Amino acid sequence: MNNSNTTAINLSNKILRFSAKMSKGLKRSEFKLISDMQYGILGAQNCKLSDIGRALNEKITLKKTIERLASGLDKFESADVLHENHLKYAEKHINPETPFIIDGGDVNKQYGEKFEDLGWVFDGSEGKIVKGYASVGVAALTEQKLPIMLYDHIYSHKERDFSSENTETIKALKFLKSRFGTENIRTFDRGYDRNVIFEELIKSEVNFIVRMTSKRNVISKGKSVNIAELSGRFKGKISMEFKGKDGKTIYLKITNTPVELPDFRGVKLSLVVCYGFGDEPMMLLTNVANKQKIAKTVTKTYLLRWRIEELYRLKKSQFGFEGFRVRSLNAIRNLSLILDVLLGFLAVMGEQVKSNQLVRTLTKFARRIYAEIPGFCLYTIANGARFCLAKWGTGIRSKTKKRTPADSQFSFFPLNPWGIDWAA
Repeated sequence: MNNSNTTAINLSNKILRFSAKMSKGLKRSEFKLISDMQYGILGAQNCKLSDIGRALNEKITLKKTIERLASGLDKFESADVLHENHLKYAEKHINPETPFIIDGGDVNKQYGEKFEDLGWVFDGSEGKIVKGYASVGVAALTEQKLPIMLYDHIYSHKERDFSSENTETIKALKFLKSRFGTENIRTFDRGYDRNVIFEELIKSEVNFIVRMTSKRNVISKGKSVNIAELSGRFKGKISMEFKGKDGKTIYLKITNTPVELPDFRGVKLSLVVCYGFGDEPMMLLTNVANKQKIAKTVTKTYLLRWRIEELYRLKKSQFGFEGFRVRSLNAIRNLSLILDVLLGFLAVMGEQVKSNQLVRTLTKFARRIYAEIPGFCLYTIANGARFCLAKWGTGIRSKTKKRTPADSQFSFFPLNPWGIDWAA
C-alpha cells in the first residue's frame, strides 16, 4: 500500500472519529449524513451534491446518492445539537484572551431563481447588489491564530420573521455573552459603527473594539469634535511592527486618547489612532482599559480580523460554497453548518502542523510552490487532503456499514455504537 493510500485511510478514520464526536446525541442516520458530507466536501472541495456524491464513490447510482444527501440536508432538524457539539470541541481552544471577530458575509446567487426566500445582498467582492443571502458570523482565533466559526447565521430580508441586519447582529452578540461571558474582546469593522450596536455593547458590559468611520463625532476634553479631525492632531508616539497576511512587515505609528460618544456620555472610551495603512489613519474605538500598552493591544487585536475574511474566502473559493444547489433555507443553513464544522476540524489540525505526522504528510501532498508552510495553513491542509482522498477513491461507506456479530467475532477492536471499525 502506497503512502498516499495509508494517509487517506488514516484521514478517513480521523474524519469518522470526529463525525462521531459531532454526532453525539444524534440518530445513526444523522451521523451517516454528517460523516458523508464532511468526507465528500473534503474529497471534492466543493459543495455541489453531485461532486460530493462522486467523492463518496458509493455502489449505487450517483442520482440516488444525490437524492439521499439532498433529502438528509432538507430534513435535518438537529442543527442545534450539532452546533452544541461543535462549540464543546472549539471551547478547548478558547481562553479569556481569545479575540472574537464579528463580521457580515454574503452568499451570491445572482443567477438563482428557485431558492427559498431568495433576497438581495451587497456583494463586497463585486461591489454591487445581487440576488443572494446575507449572513453574520463570529470566529474565534486559536493559539496559532487560525479561525474557528462559533456562530454563522444565513438569513434573507424576505423571511417572515426578518427584522433588520442590526437585529441579526445583536442576536449574535447575545449568543456570545450567554455562552462565553463578557471578557473576550469583540472586534468589529467600520460597518458596525452604529449607535444601536454601541448601545448593545455598552449595556452588555463586554469588551469591544470598533473601527470608526470619519463621519462620527466624539467628545474630547468636554467638546464635540469630528473623529477624523481629532485623529489628525496625533502623529503617533508609539512605534510598532506588524506582519501582514502577505508576510510583509508593516511599520506603524500609534497613539491613544480618552473620548466619549455624544449619545453615551459618562462611558469612558479610548480612541486608538494608527498610521501606516494608507494616507488616512485607522481609528479604533474601544472600552478596553486599565491594561498596559493599550494602544498596541488594541491595534494587534483588530489587525487579526482579516482572518475571518480569509475564512469566508476559503469557504467560497476553496470549497465552492456559493455553488450549492439545495433550495430550502433549512438545507442551505445545514450545509453551511456542516462546512463550518469541517473547517473547525481543519483549524484544529492546523494547530498541530509541526507536531502531528498525519498533518505534516498532508502538507507535503499539497505540493506547494514554496516550501514554507504559511501561517494560514488551511488551504495547504485542504489541498493535501483532496489529493490523498482522490487517489484513494474508495469512499467512506465501507467503514460505516453495519456488521454482523460474526464479522467481529475474532476482532480485538470492538465496534462502537455507530458500527465503525476503527481497526480497518
